[in-house]
Amino acid sequence: MLTIAICDDDRAAADTIEALLRECAAEENIEITCEAFYDGTALAEAITEQAACFDIIYLDIEMGGMNGIQTARVLRKQDLPLLLIYVSSHEEYLKELFATEPFRFLSKPIVREEFRRIFDDACRRLKSRAGYFSYTYNKALHKIPFTRIAYFESRGRRLCIHTVCADPEEQDANVFYGKMNALERRLPPPPDVAFCGSINPFSSILITSKASALPRSSWRTAQCCRSARNGARP
Repeated sequence: MLTIAICDDDRAAADTIEALLRECAAEENIEITCEAFYDGTALAEAITEQAACFDIIYLDIEMGGMNGIQTARVLRKQDLPLLLIYVSSHEEYLKELFATEPFRFLSKPIVREEFRRIFDDACRRLKSRAGYFSYTYNKALHKIPFTRIAYFESRGRRLCIHTVCADPEEQDANVFYGKMNALERRLPPPPDVAFCGSINPFSSILITSKASALPRSSWRTAQCCRSARNGARP
């Protein structure tokens, strides 16, 4: 499933983009969810404060308050694997746009053929790279950027995702039901695994190479902590 954000202070324009997205997705049999924002501040807060994750963002440039370029700068600081597509009639901003690493620029008024071509290009780009790890828990879809995942841990029937530089409360929230061998097959090819083994008879751990940002001592600490919790020696 693709998660898409539309940010445009013109509600009619936002509605048009959403309608075109649903048409294109239906034709390609792609499942999508769309969320509309009518100013840059609302979009930035959804991502920075509410941890919303989007695969693609369609972003207007000239908006009241925080404009599109300012919004993009805030989003890029989050180091998220999202594609930015600017939608505007103001092509004079092209030089400023490059600094925010846009995927494409879509001119207004929108031409359906161009819109479809850019959407197809975005889908192909997303398929060719590892962006988010997605999982379902309590009937809700969750996404975490692969770049933030340090390691996975099994706890019986549940898998726990440990992220780099996250507090313990957040770690305990990133859980879902699954098996470690099935999880390994979902990792980006080639398998992005630095270590996979058992902590104790009831728990195992899979550390991704993204854990390079996590001191090796932390891996040992995590193993000791989880083993103690389960009443076994690491």
